Amino acid sequence: MNIVIQKHLMGRLLSDNNKGYVALLGVLVVGAAGLAIALGVILSGTDSLRAAESIENSAQARSFANACAEEALQEIRDTTSFEGTGSLVFADGSCLFEVISGAGQDRTIQASGTADSAVRKVVVEIDSINPDINVVSWEEKADF
Repeated sequence: MNIVIQKHLMGRLLSDNNKGYVALLGVLVVGAAGLAIALGVILSGTDSLRAAESIENSAQARSFANACAEEALQEIRDTTSFEGTGSLVFADGSCLFEVISGAGQDRTIQASGTADSAVRKVVVEIDSINPDINVVSWEEKADF
């Protein structure tokens, strides 16, 4: 009789231990799945942050290019025969401009702005300076 009780208890102990291992394995699987989801969310957020930063830098570079084009227009207003280059430096970037003289009062301004690694370029066409500066076009270009 003693042997029967021991077999019954041993079988029960093994069965209870298996349930514990199954529960532990279940917790580990659920924890690993939760960790994978959390990592996916974190990496997705990081990518979104980089994209937003890139968009912000691009907009800032365009603003810098426009600022240099405005500076070139001011140079032309101050000295109607102005032809040459110039630059501006900002806390978060810089810009360069070049005024190219055409026939008569025609002028072309090429300006580029840089913010971090983003570069934007604008080209401004002018067909008269006196009595007022007349801007024919103001376009963003991929390249000059």
